[in-house]
Parts: sequence; C-alpha cells; structure tokens
Amino acid sequence: MDNKGKRAFQMASPLKNARSLAILTLFGFVAFSPTLFNLFSWDDTYLVVENERIKDISNIAGFFKSTWAGGTSYELYNLQNRPYYRPIAEASLALDYAIGGADPLVFHLTNLVLHIASAIALFYLLRKVVTCVAPQTPPSFLLLVTLLWLVHPVHTEAVALASYRTTLLSGLFLFLSLLFLFSRKISWKIAFGFFFYALSLLSKETSACLPLLLFLLDAYSKNLSKRRLALVYAPLCLVTLLWFLWHQSVTDSGIYDFFGGLSLWQKVLMAFRIFFLYVRLCVLPYPLCPFYDFYVLGVPSSLLESDILAGLVLFVLLVFLAIVTVKSFKLVSLGIAFFFVSLLPFSHIVP
Repeated sequence: MDNKGKRAFQMASPLKNARSLAILTLFGFVAFSPTLFNLFSWDDTYLVVENERIKDISNIAGFFKSTWAGGTSYELYNLQNRPYYRPIAEASLALDYAIGGADPLVFHLTNLVLHIASAIALFYLLRKVVTCVAPQTPPSFLLLVTLLWLVHPVHTEAVALASYRTTLLSGLFLFLSLLFLFSRKISWKIAFGFFFYALSLLSKETSACLPLLLFLLDAYSKNLSKRRLALVYAPLCLVTLLWFLWHQSVTDSGIYDFFGGLSLWQKVLMAFRIFFLYVRLCVLPYPLCPFYDFYVLGVPSSLLESDILAGLVLFVLLVFLAIVTVKSFKLVSLGIAFFFVSLLPFSHIVP
C-alpha cells in the first residue's frame, strides 16, 4: 500500500468517528423503532412467554448443558429444536426477563441495540478490510454500504422477533471476532477474536463459517503465512472442534428432516433455488417470509424451472465476475466470495 493509501485510511478523528456512529444509530433506530411496540409473536410464545427456565436467572448455567428451547413445556417444540445448541442466546433472554419480566419492550429494545451494534462493528471491519484490499475506496462509501446493510428489510425477521435474537448475537460476535483476528500483526489481542468466535458459535451454529471468511480476507490481502496459520488458524480450528464435540454431546436429531427426502439431483436443484432466493431477497426484499421450507420453496423437479435456472445463471455469472475482477477490482471479487461463503450454512449444501 502506498503512502497516499495509508493516509486515506488513517484512524478518523474522534469527531468523524462520533458522527458516523451517530448516523448509524439514528438510521437504525428510525428504521426499526416500530418493532419496539410489537407484542411477542411466532416462536416467542414458547421460547419466551411460556419458557419457564428463562424466568429464573439462576438457570443460566443449565443452558450450557441442554438444547435450545429445552425449557419449553411444549414437547413438540422441544423435540424439533433438539439439533440446536444456543446457550448464549437463551441467556440473553433470561437477562431481559430479569430486567423487565414479560414486557416485550425490553426484549425488542435489546434486539434493536444488538442490530445497531452489529452495524457499527461491520463499519469498523469494512474500514480495516478496505485498508488492506482497496485503500483508494472513499471512506464515505463504507458508511453508505453499512447503512444499506443496517436498514435492509431482510433483517426485519431477526430484529422484530425476540426469539430470533440468535441471528443478531451470532452476527455481532462474528463481526467482532473478524475485527480482532484480521490484522497484519499478531498480538495478544487475537485472544479476543477467539473469545468472540466462541460466543458466536454458542449463539447460532451458522457462525462455523467464520474460519473460511477470515481465510478469504487474509488471502485477498496477501496476509497468509505459516506463522499465521499456526497462531491464528490452528486455535480457530481447535475452538471449532471443541464446540462441535460438545454440541454433538448435548444435541440430538430432530423430528424434522428438511429436504431430507430429496434425491441427489433434487438437492443440487434446491441449492440453485435457494441461491436465487437469497440474491433476490438482497436485491428485491419482497415478499418476505419468516420460514422457508417445502411449503414455500416447493419440491424441485427440473433445471428449467424459472427460479432454479435463474439461480444457476446467477451463480455462473457471479463466479465469472469474481474471477475476472480478482486483480483489477479486488474488493468486488472479495465481496462475491464473502457472499458465497456466508451462504454455505443456508444453501442446503452444508447440512
């Protein structure tokens, strides 16, 4: 990086930092403040309102020994959530209950604060990434990108429902982990990165893609070395392994096997259908749906189905674009690769 690039991305003055944080906070509050007046809905009924164990804060230690929704009195919901282990998310619900009882305002306010905090963490992460990958990028562009992410309607489900806080917490901790782990210098601060990664895993299982995301950041910024592999990636793999082993010992198979009856070819088709769905939701987030399964997506039967074919075409085009821009527009290529890896836990490719 040349001196001009370094000067362009020096730490902003406290005033500029405060202005950016104020803008993010204001936009986040305006966009999602209507959720503060929501009642409990959807899964909130059995995960919050009728979940007896979150009503006593002394039960928090027990959350780490049982599955998500293990405290519900509904046997059906208990069984269908047996594959999930999210003690940090459940502990946060217990803390909210300790503060305000069953008042939904407390839960929704916490969700809103978490979402805004995630945007702030993302903003600082983007500044750090761009410094290494595309230092000529205007700082105002990063604020604009973060604002778009912050107010995007696709986040409505996670922010509006208290019980979907799993996504908010895992996202916040994932951004914080990357913020500490992605660095030219390896120092004691990377311990915070491992800590936040563990919290992210204990909030929602989809955070397990973080090592791959970090690898992309390091690869595009030419930050890979044997020392880094030993001091950063080896501990990351160890944290992942320990979490996986404990997760397997606590959880069990659920009563639903989503898309489990599909043939191999149908699973391939479904992957392209899901890919198109996520791209469409990013570009045109309407209509939104809180839950996607056979009833919404439908059983795939042919590659010529419009959304499946569109998913295949988009996939090929984006892969091609990522390849041709890897040198000339590295930030574009990295963004596409980051999007692909982030989708792995939701693509039906990785169970």
